[in-house]
Amino acid sequence: MIWEILPLVLIFIGFGGALLFLVKKSETITDDKVNKTFERIRLVRFLKYFYRERVKPKFQSKEVEEKSLLFLEKALRWLRVVTLKTDNWLTKKIEQTKELRARPETDPLYWISVRIDALEKRIEEVLAKNKSPKFDPLKEELKLIKNNNDSLDEWLKIAKFYLDSGNLAEARRLIVRSWTARPGDEKTRLLVERFHLKTEEDKLKSESQKQK
Repeated sequence: MIWEILPLVLIFIGFGGALLFLVKKSETITDDKVNKTFERIRLVRFLKYFYRERVKPKFQSKEVEEKSLLFLEKALRWLRVVTLKTDNWLTKKIEQTKELRARPETDPLYWISVRIDALEKRIEEVLAKNKSPKFDPLKEELKLIKNNNDSLDEWLKIAKFYLDSGNLAEARRLIVRSWTARPGDEKTRLLVERFHLKTEEDKLKSESQKQK
């Protein structure tokens, strides 16, 4: 029985609450507020009427349609020009990237040569260069042995000559001899580094020839 009456009770409570809210709210509504509300309503109606009767017909005219299409055509042409310029710019960038990949700076042999050149300058600073165009390393070595000359610079000059000539075996032999005679010597250390770079350079050249 109570379940049949309960919905009616809830409806009555809800309706009563809404009525009380409206009564309470109406107490705060003044005549000025009501008048302003009606004025706003009239203004909205006027604007709707003005748009419907004056503005909308002009937008629907043939002249406006032609101008709109002309503007759209110009916009599309401008967009086409921008697209072509962008495509040309991207094409140039792609070609520049390809050129960068093909530059010698990306070749390991290039960087080896740069390191060798820098090292050669340091070696020349600490080790006098052979001025004689007819330098014979074998005769020079025999002369040092005969005179019992242990001058490290003289032995390193011969080792460097072998390095420059590509005779790595003889260069290695004399570098090891110099290092054993005076471990940790700066000049010998430079030639050791130069020897390793020369070995790495020859290895890269050999691999490059095989790929071709």
